Amino acid sequence: VAIDKKFVSSYYNLGNVYKEKENLEKAVAYFKVAVKIDPNNIPAKINLGVANSAIGDSKECIKHFKDLLTQNNYKSNLNKTMEYDIRYSLGIELLREGKYEEGLKNYEYRLQASDYPLDLNQYKKKPKDLNEIKNKKILAVAEQGFGDVFQFIRYLKLLEKHTFEIYFQCNKKLFRVLSCIKSIKKFYNFNDKVEDYDFCIPLMSLPLLFSTDLKTIPNFSYIYPEEKLVNDWNNKLKENKGFKVGLFWQGNTESSGSKKRAIKLKDLETLLELKKIDFISLQKGSGHEQIEKTRFSKYMSDNNNIIDSGGDAFIDTAAIIKNLDLVISSDTSIVHLSGAIGTKVWMLEPKIPNWTWTNYGTTTSWYSSLEIFRQEKADDWKKPVKDLKNKLSEILQR
Repeated sequence: VAIDKKFVSSYYNLGNVYKEKENLEKAVAYFKVAVKIDPNNIPAKINLGVANSAIGDSKECIKHFKDLLTQNNYKSNLNKTMEYDIRYSLGIELLREGKYEEGLKNYEYRLQASDYPLDLNQYKKKPKDLNEIKNKKILAVAEQGFGDVFQFIRYLKLLEKHTFEIYFQCNKKLFRVLSCIKSIKKFYNFNDKVEDYDFCIPLMSLPLLFSTDLKTIPNFSYIYPEEKLVNDWNNKLKENKGFKVGLFWQGNTESSGSKKRAIKLKDLETLLELKKIDFISLQKGSGHEQIEKTRFSKYMSDNNNIIDSGGDAFIDTAAIIKNLDLVISSDTSIVHLSGAIGTKVWMLEPKIPNWTWTNYGTTTSWYSSLEIFRQEKADDWKKPVKDLKNKLSEILQR
């Protein structure tokens, strides 16, 4: 850069270095210069949009992605895979901004994106609209994580009114906890070969099929924990006479997004200053080891060894949640499970949110029992934890 201020590769490479180091403001600055010097530089323009997304500037990101898709100097040089990836990413940013009609149409391009996990060629075609599925057999297919299944499975109740039968293909660990959803005629594991159906619908395509917007999201309780297990856990927890709060702080941290959503249990120790609370751990697997390293080890009920110990996931967790006054969780499947059950749940959300929560507000149309406590600064949980603690203190004083 010092030798040749017009050498675009220098600015582009510096942008990538700073992006990798998560110095995103500098990354944006260098990508901007690269695009200014060479307005036809597609990689620089894409990375400028990606870096803006990473700092939480959805509006600016949307502008750059739309430029790529509409301006001739860009769109004429995009291959199909690049276009699909850009449209998918554009969809996410539009949804974060609450623009559902345009957002869901672009989000549908995830099915053709380079990182889409399912091989859709092994399934029959997707229906164009609701009229096409009348009196037909539908195979709905889970796409992403358990939380996404818990969130979007609600649409099968709506789908039931438009079709003959619904089958659902997902991880077999979820069969039992989802068996309460009577819209599902039969469950299939991902390894099962399914032939007797007419149309396939990826689960997260259902909001688009029903022309969902923020005002029409179907919001109701739809997961019902097994009554026997609810009673069993009620007996196990009956010695807890205080306000029962379930804690979950970390999901699967293998991806960078999951790491950003995870909280250290130590960051929640300030909640121990509040009286008349019985803390119950909902944590399983990775992250559970943090209990013994914090003061929670003396004050929290830990049932790690007996929760969901068989082949069925979430059955005990769901029963415990049904017995709680409140769940406090990072953005994981536990939030969706709690919301689907109807238990009050407070979610600690990173600065860059999952698209379903949008960029704004403390409530959501997806779950009436959910309240969101958002980071103001990336990787800094002090403010949202303080806000949550103050609100919990107010409830306890009533």
